[in-house]
Amino acid sequence: MIEWFRDDVENSNKKWKFVIMHRPTYNLGGHRSDWGKEIWPDLFETYKIDMVFSGHSHLYERFFPTGGMKSKKGQPVTYITTGGAGASLYESNPNPVLAFSESIHHFLNVKIDRNKLEIIAMSVNGEILDSVSWTKVNGKHDPHYRAMVIPREELDLINVFNGPVSARMNKLPMVKVPYEPTLELSPVNVYEDISFTIHLAEESREYYKMEAVSGIVKAGSDLRVPLKIYGKSTLTVTKWGEVKPPLRLIAEYKTKTFKGKLTGGMIEYIAW
Repeated sequence: MIEWFRDDVENSNKKWKFVIMHRPTYNLGGHRSDWGKEIWPDLFETYKIDMVFSGHSHLYERFFPTGGMKSKKGQPVTYITTGGAGASLYESNPNPVLAFSESIHHFLNVKIDRNKLEIIAMSVNGEILDSVSWTKVNGKHDPHYRAMVIPREELDLINVFNGPVSARMNKLPMVKVPYEPTLELSPVNVYEDISFTIHLAEESREYYKMEAVSGIVKAGSDLRVPLKIYGKSTLTVTKWGEVKPPLRLIAEYKTKTFKGKLTGGMIEYIAW
């Protein structure tokens, strides 16, 4: 697949280059997919891909354009998750790295007029949800687009925690018998040590009990983080695994360069 991709883009002289794939590399809501995070973002920048369209998660997300701080040979890439074509919707997860996100059925209108590219996200009744446009002349983006660019390293840092703090449970937390997951934190493409704390979200503290866990993920080294979560009341589980009251974790992180907070998704139970 990688060789096919390289051959395809190296032999293209088109002004605008798009990639369409099923599972997103960056995706903060829904499945929180990070497919291909080890290699594809570098390839997209190196081969000057403008847009990466993905599905899989049933929602809409548009990331601010991202570019690697250490890479000078590539260009910023805009990632969009567009999975709202009609199936049941998944929870969105707003974050400062997202220009727009919403759990809604929608479609995209992509317009190209020589040097100008325009993306419009519309609801099923034709309402404009989100729109963005920019120009590119001789391979260079306009100042407005460049001003929106955020470091790709920040998205890679979020990816360390996004999936683990939202992983499904295989056991329910009881009053006296805890649910004891072990989070696998893997700092792919992160080259600084990460200080972190993982704790219950405010909405979950009334119904669950967990001591906050802090630690350091060393650059280039995976870390296993054990948690111990108790329930305080009766839980209800739907046939699809939705747990009520909702259980949600928050990860706060800090490196030499970045500092932030990520709210995880509602943790579901593996009911099948």
